[in-house]
Amino acid sequence: MVQAKGSQPPIDPQAPTGPPAKGPPHGESRETSLLESDAIKNEIARIEAEGRAKVAQLKDLAEAGELLNEVLSRGFLPLFVLHLISLQPRHGNEIIREIQVRTEGLWEPSSGGVYSLLKKLEKRGWIEGEWEEGETRQKRTYKLTSDGRSILAALLEIVPPRVAATHRALELVALDILSNPLLDRP
Repeated sequence: MVQAKGSQPPIDPQAPTGPPAKGPPHGESRETSLLESDAIKNEIARIEAEGRAKVAQLKDLAEAGELLNEVLSRGFLPLFVLHLISLQPRHGNEIIREIQVRTEGLWEPSSGGVYSLLKKLEKRGWIEGEWEEGETRQKRTYKLTSDGRSILAALLEIVPPRVAATHRALELVALDILSNPLLDRP
């Protein structure tokens, strides 16, 4: 049906009349609108909680990243010390001996390097030390804190591929150096 210009559309006899209904028809549930005050407050709380969780994750990653940078720039000593302390509480000389044993004597870190690292790890809150009476003198035994466990867990996820890449790079460098013709001279 064509409607004449300026005329009113035909009235639908089944269309509701009067103001719109304020609630859902009887027996139906109404969806919560995000424009309602309680819904807005709940959504804000949910987003803030997600944000706090993300910030905590990023802080953990930043700390793990700092230690990873230290591991990559200064060697594997920080990671190895955290690993050894995670297995059981240890004191400095025990850590040095354990590294020697586990590396078949190929690596003997200096006691100065190990003890300064232990102080740094303790200052960061990743390990905690406790003085104990030894046979000849007192010794400080270190154990991992919950923050230290979190950092170590994060590093153990990040480091293995980099260790493999470093190992491969060292293999390639060694092969290249060993193929130097000057090595064949009598």
